[in-house]
Amino acid sequence: EIASCLVGSEMCIRDSILEGLELRMVIEPECAYLAALRRSADDLREMDRMLTGYEEADASGAIAHHHDYGFHRAIAAATSNQRFVQVLKSLEYDVSHAVNVMRHLVHSEPWKRTRAAIDEHRHIYRLIQDQDADGARNVMRAHIEKAKSRMLNSGSEH
Repeated sequence: EIASCLVGSEMCIRDSILEGLELRMVIEPECAYLAALRRSADDLREMDRMLTGYEEADASGAIAHHHDYGFHRAIAAATSNQRFVQVLKSLEYDVSHAVNVMRHLVHSEPWKRTRAAIDEHRHIYRLIQDQDADGARNVMRAHIEKAKSRMLNSGSEH
């Protein structure tokens, strides 16, 4: 979708971000719900590895998007349904590209991450670890809504 947009078309980029977030709003809360019910010890280790990488990248000022995406991918993998993983993988390039372009348009620094997003990830992780499926679903939904707000309203990071 992004590739078909005209270069520099802020409205097209915004629309693409909204479409990706709309799909994520449908898919990811259910992934979190199912992951809480089905996760294994290996799944939890991978989620924690991605979170730790995200936190370390944030602390050092490094680009952290691959850890952010990896955390969401690890949740999808923990559902034991490869279709969820495929859907997230199909979104990753478009969402990543759109986020990077949007950050450039609003003159924010791509390596600057908000503590709020990391805290939201840790909360989701704890709920999945505790097998609180309803809580994981609700907090993931709130996380995606907040990500949308951060990306589109304030120009701060996801």
